[in-house]
Amino acid sequence: MARMVRKQLYLDEATDRRLAQRAALLGVSQAQLVRIAVDRYLEDGVHRTRDEGHRRLLSAIDEIQALGPVDGTTERSWRREDLYDR
Repeated sequence: MARMVRKQLYLDEATDRRLAQRAALLGVSQAQLVRIAVDRYLEDGVHRTRDEGHRRLLSAIDEIQALGPVDGTTERSWRREDLYDR
């Protein structure tokens, strides 16, 4: 077994209850379940997927902004206050 490093974390009460229930259901300690969850998160690349999605969104926004205004004007033809009157 690899050398273990102690970590401390705080969970809200609802998460703590869910962790205890799931650990009991699986027959493992809560610590073991946390280790499994962290390993899966790091192996599955969930963080990379979110980063990639964020990059794609920013890229799409840049492309839309590069197109410029739809009608060729630089200013909109309405005022925000006008929307409340409608």
